[in-house]
Amino acid sequence: PVATNKTRYNTISILALVFTIPFIGGGIIGIILGLVALHQIKKSGERGRTVALIAVITSSVLFIVWLAYLIFILAFLKW
Repeated sequence: PVATNKTRYNTISILALVFTIPFIGGGIIGIILGLVALHQIKKSGERGRTVALIAVITSSVLFIVWLAYLIFILAFLKW
């Protein structure tokens, strides 16, 4: 059986979830890939919208936490 667009998960949505893991940039790659995946899913009808949304939301929260941490460190760092 051949996978159709309705049964296949969008690859970029899965990559977005993988790149949600915070490393340099605090998940910004996950946000970008998640948004690209959402756009592709809207056009193609593939599965993975929920995965992409989870990646965007989680990456956004991690980015905000990373940014707050960076601001905190820079604000209280004595040069």
